[in-house]
Amino acid sequence: MKLLRNFLISCVLAVTMTAASPARDAAAQAFAEIGTGYIIANYNALITTYLLSQPADNRPPKNIDGYARIFACPLVVEYYNNEFEWRKVRENMNMSINRLDREYFSYYEFSGSVELDPYDFEKEIFPLNENASLQGIRLLNIFRYSTQSQRGEKNCSHAFGKSKQFIAVHLPTSFSVRLPSAINFKEIPMTPKEAEKFVNIVQPQERTNTRKVHIRFRVRLDAIADIRTSGTDQEEVIFNGQLLEMDVFADKELTQHMVKIEL
Repeated sequence: MKLLRNFLISCVLAVTMTAASPARDAAAQAFAEIGTGYIIANYNALITTYLLSQPADNRPPKNIDGYARIFACPLVVEYYNNEFEWRKVRENMNMSINRLDREYFSYYEFSGSVELDPYDFEKEIFPLNENASLQGIRLLNIFRYSTQSQRGEKNCSHAFGKSKQFIAVHLPTSFSVRLPSAINFKEIPMTPKEAEKFVNIVQPQERTNTRKVHIRFRVRLDAIADIRTSGTDQEEVIFNGQLLEMDVFADKELTQHMVKIEL
């Protein structure tokens, strides 16, 4: 069991290293008291948040097995087909999860794009295109795993037969956050001078005469509100949570900041 002991140690380190994406804004108010940054939404980190949100003595065995697939594939290959040995691995894996910090795995950032109509000089705003405005939105999708990606090598798919290669056999594949109040976002206020700088950066799309911008959402994930299953047996985890920041950027890489949206 030397392999097990050594790998469980590296497993905990791997979770932290994988999820510890550097914060883009070190002075973010939400982190004044805990001194860290937002995790850029990724599957490994969100799975960790999900498992840490469950009672330690009541985590479904299949979820722990899925966690092992992601972070301890050599153990899966070595022991999974021996139910007696695997039971020991699963118990130790569950204990290693308990040693992680739930507060750290609470703050996330993710982004989405919307389209803007031409600048309104009278109101000094960029209206969101009617097909893109966020009106009465309370549920935001943070991350969704594509079906094809689920059976990739990084999910230890080679350790399983064809029917169990998909990570959805063991774990949820989609994550959303339910907000306490709805988002109503339909325009971006901007002075004509600022707007002129922006239009020189982002050219309109020829067919629609709209300009695409990118919104960065920063959220805190609290307790699990619901777990839904789709018709394809894919599970979606819905967290209760809070929207802490919304910022608009001109580029997908989120380096050209346009404006902060007042919440």
